[in-house]
Amino acid sequence: MRTVQRCVSFVFAATLITLGISLKTLAATDDASYVGSDQCQECHQKIYKTWRQTLHSQMARDVSKDPRAIVGDFETPSDVRTFTRDQVVYTIGNQWKQRYITRIDNELYILPAQYNLETGEWKPYHAKDWKERPWLKKCGGCHVTGLNYEARSFVEPAVGCEACHGPGSKHVTAKGPKQLDGTIVNPANLPVGLQVQVCGACHTRGKDPSGQHGFPKDFRPGMTLVNLYKPITPETAAKKFWPNGHSKSHHQQYLDWQQSAHAKEGVTCISCHTVHDTGAATRYQTRLPGDKLCLNCHTPVNTPTRSHSLHDFNGCIGCHMAKVVKSAVSGDLHDHTMKVIQPKESIAYGGLNKQPNSCNTCHYHKDHAPEDLQQALDKVKAKDGLARSGN
Repeated sequence: MRTVQRCVSFVFAATLITLGISLKTLAATDDASYVGSDQCQECHQKIYKTWRQTLHSQMARDVSKDPRAIVGDFETPSDVRTFTRDQVVYTIGNQWKQRYITRIDNELYILPAQYNLETGEWKPYHAKDWKERPWLKKCGGCHVTGLNYEARSFVEPAVGCEACHGPGSKHVTAKGPKQLDGTIVNPANLPVGLQVQVCGACHTRGKDPSGQHGFPKDFRPGMTLVNLYKPITPETAAKKFWPNGHSKSHHQQYLDWQQSAHAKEGVTCISCHTVHDTGAATRYQTRLPGDKLCLNCHTPVNTPTRSHSLHDFNGCIGCHMAKVVKSAVSGDLHDHTMKVIQPKESIAYGGLNKQPNSCNTCHYHKDHAPEDLQQALDKVKAKDGLARSGN
């Protein structure tokens, strides 16, 4: 008991020390300004080089500086695409889909069609009201770094170093280790609750307190989102969720994660994902590929009667992170609740079109009736119960 008490006391003390350091750093960077990631390169060359390969670094790209940023097909005639390549000043994204930004007077707008990379198709995007949706007002804060909305300006068109570490002017001008202390935010040193909100500030959906911006306008790393952002819920934005409360739309990973057992245990975004590099050769920047990442913490269950041994062709991610979320096309992103969606949920909510499930999202089971799949699953669970009771 004394050992446990000593451990608890140590952890509590360490948390207070970390929190104290974090608050000191935040106070010191309150009046700092943004300088851009190129300034960071001078001292952090290796990290900068690998960060340049990540999706964050290419979230928004200036076409005047890099014409190759445009990956959509502007050569083939399209009834959906009503604009030309020459109108594009910035691109957004380059993996699932790409959207295009133009400038009208002093305002930036997303043009009314997106290019879906996997299907090679143009799809409408707010075709009727795109001129009523200024980009920097609606969503630009999560695509650029150092946004000054009032001036309609930003420091760099990317999720740069300072998007996660805070403004770096004091850091780059500091001389010597003592002066560097407290001049920049390191999310890894923040308490878990604040650390995950650095990611959650953009990987979510909602409004700032004014109701004008789709991002927490005044957020800086280390702050809490509670007073800066009001997230959507299944009650306030039913179209963005499946009937069971799991996300249907992209950039809602934080909302799903909050429902997960991972959130309760302190398993955060950076527990699974890399930030400064592309990770283990997956499109999701994970630290390890596939189930290796899950099995790094979870012990595999190989008992033949258990439901975890049903599949020799699938794994943890296929069931616990079903592809039911839409970025460009429905089902191209993973669910982040980490909860298996059973076939009975599709049955209860009126069919696969209204509520997908983990089993039917698998290619092998895509044409099977949810009723048959649930019956098979229930049989295995019944055997599990008998095995546990010793019968």
